Amino acid sequence: MSVPHSPIHTSRKEVSHQVNKTPIDKPSINSTMASSVDQGNLNPVEMAGKQTVGESDPTIVNRTRNALGDIGNRLIKNGATATNVRRKNRLGQLLPNMSNLTKKPTDVAGKSTAAIAKVTGVIRSTSNVSSKPSGALMPQRQRIAGTGVTRSQSFGVRSKVISKSQPTLVKVEEKDIGGTKQRVQFCQKPSSKGSVKVEPTIAEKDETKPSTSTSRAVATASVERDLNSIIGEIKAFSIERYGNGFPDIDAKDTGPFMLKEYVKDITEYLFNHEKLFMIPADFLNSRHVTARMRTVLLDWLVEVHQQFGFCAETLFITGKLLDRYLLLDPTVSRTRLQLVGVTSLYLASKFEEVQTPTMVDFATVSDNAFTSSDVKEMEKKMLTALKFDFSAPQPVFFLRRFSKAASANVVVHNVAKYLMELALVDYSVCHYFPSQIAAGSLGLSLMIMENKPLVEMWNPVVVHYTKNSLSDLKPLLLLLVQTLSRVYEDPTKFQAVRTKFSNKKVFRVSTIPQIQVSVWKSRVLAELNTL
Repeated sequence: MSVPHSPIHTSRKEVSHQVNKTPIDKPSINSTMASSVDQGNLNPVEMAGKQTVGESDPTIVNRTRNALGDIGNRLIKNGATATNVRRKNRLGQLLPNMSNLTKKPTDVAGKSTAAIAKVTGVIRSTSNVSSKPSGALMPQRQRIAGTGVTRSQSFGVRSKVISKSQPTLVKVEEKDIGGTKQRVQFCQKPSSKGSVKVEPTIAEKDETKPSTSTSRAVATASVERDLNSIIGEIKAFSIERYGNGFPDIDAKDTGPFMLKEYVKDITEYLFNHEKLFMIPADFLNSRHVTARMRTVLLDWLVEVHQQFGFCAETLFITGKLLDRYLLLDPTVSRTRLQLVGVTSLYLASKFEEVQTPTMVDFATVSDNAFTSSDVKEMEKKMLTALKFDFSAPQPVFFLRRFSKAASANVVVHNVAKYLMELALVDYSVCHYFPSQIAAGSLGLSLMIMENKPLVEMWNPVVVHYTKNSLSDLKPLLLLLVQTLSRVYEDPTKFQAVRTKFSNKKVFRVSTIPQIQVSVWKSRVLAELNTL
């Protein structure tokens, strides 16, 4: 038998042509279907539309329309056989002639029935005994376990098998049986007397696939356990690092830029990170560049920094880049030292500032001692030597944090900033970490501006947040006393920082009466000797 042309590959024009080609008459309902089918005038689709459920025509057996909506919805019981049926599928094409069926399927009682081929090729029968016509190209069927549904392997179409003795699933509910939740199926099962019974049965558990509610509960419990474990670790970590008896100085902070949720972790990170950029003491020994040359250069860079209007972080980044490069390159000559300093300021401004002056501006500010091409070449050399690492922490950040912990007022804070910039220029304190310089500057500022002993002001809260006790800061405090005294005792040298902090924006802290050496030096030295 030749394989019939699949309706899937039929174009719309062919379907329309074949439908228009087939004559359709509308016989009356009272005429028999057998004679209509024999004459070939009655379209089964028209017949299905005319005949309704419950009509008394004995030749029609009502069948449920399946999911595809094909025309195999009614069976010819007595008046017609499979040899003279010419039907159309849902696309209007004639189905293959069934005259080659050599054996008709029969039920248990021996009554003949007709098998109607669907578009999918699934044979449907009203009996429990099914037969497969010989010579017909039919796909194999699979029976789905536990259901009355068959699946065509070739098309994946499901069709419900009609059986008088097979129960029909009505609904599935979850019930508590024996302390465990189990799924209960309510099936509709016809009895021998024609009545219908709904009987509950316990559904078989699928051990390989748990229920959705069980999976969700297990996942939720797992997430809660992980979350509680993480919270416990965070609390233990916070108590170990920050202590459990000190006030939280960030509790009253508001606004997204205060970062009160992360500032403790940021501070701890910077405390550890500053140790990677340590500058050794007296690192300029046996070099072409001396300590005095470094001091003169940085004092001039403070003036350039103020002239360009850069922020405080840019100045401290400049000093750190200069010291790091001088440490790495011992061949820097005196004639190239100013170029290294200007390039350091140029790199720091590119890293920190919003708007950066051009290379020509930096070359011009040096009174054309070098060109912009020289700045570019030195920039390449410094970036290569420093490995493009600009992440060294700055003492400005630590000072803001420590002033907050000590509850220092704005004047004390600005005096501490003044001392930090003096320490930047001074070669004798360049080997201290930024956090130590910030803590020492704040301690000396408190001693100068407050009429209290430093022991009282440097309380355990300040020690906790600065990580520096007074005994640790004593050597640095003595050096800062000498640095500040030198500025006022010899007013002809290194006055750039003093001039900068005589501005009213910083409360003129370099000119206030309390900063005069004769007012505070003897008192501070006496207190430091008792520590």
